[in-house]
Amino acid sequence: MKVLLKQDVTNLGRAGDIKEVKTGYARNYLIPNGFVIGADARSEKEQLFLDNMRKRKLEKRKKTAEESASSLNGKEIRITVKTGAEGRLFGSVTNQTIQKALEEMGHHVDRKSIDLAEHIRQLGKYTVQLKLHEGVAATITVLVQDEEGNNSVASAPEAEEESQPAEESVETSSVSSDD
Repeated sequence: MKVLLKQDVTNLGRAGDIKEVKTGYARNYLIPNGFVIGADARSEKEQLFLDNMRKRKLEKRKKTAEESASSLNGKEIRITVKTGAEGRLFGSVTNQTIQKALEEMGHHVDRKSIDLAEHIRQLGKYTVQLKLHEGVAATITVLVQDEEGNNSVASAPEAEEESQPAEESVETSSVSSDD
């Protein structure tokens, strides 16, 4: 039986598509729930209408995403976190943390659109990509700082050692060979 999808149906298709389905599936599930209508000449007009509606919605979403991208591009977000002695965070900065910081600034961004390769676990400045819509992206800077306002790992004594690992390993090996 040929049917016209009135809305997106998982594992079947998107609104406006004409699909061939089994008669029982259409009569017992799809049609009673209002997901589809039978495909005939009248339904072709409805399909054109639904296609136009979908295009308008898509254009509106893209326009909104472009406006958001222009206002967000280059913004710096400061996130204050608790840290240990080594400058390591208690926990991590995630998509949700960044989303909450953006909402406090008045920007509503879905956490799934925040492209964070892995959670942030150190103090510092990070560049984060926001994929707001297909083909529309913005880049923001996330500044992770501790409660005192330090945003550099070098402020912790052991972090200074991490910045010079080759020299220390030489010194450590010479000290251990003397013993």
